[in-house]
Amino acid sequence: MKHLFIVSETDLTTWEISSELIRGTNVLGLVAFSIALGIACARLGSKAKPFIEMVDALGEAIMLLTKGVIW
Repeated sequence: MKHLFIVSETDLTTWEISSELIRGTNVLGLVAFSIALGIACARLGSKAKPFIEMVDALGEAIMLLTKGVIW
């Protein structure tokens, strides 16, 4: 996250830019990667069918585990 600070109270045209590292999940990167992967799979057509079926099965397995934890 970048911050802008005024260096001097009298000189409002000089700014100091600083940043800090915030640890956590980069959700925007995950969303962009997912969209790019979906577009690539769509362009591959039938060649991507085994991968798509595997991802679909993985999603169903995760949902089954999630339902088991919730109930």
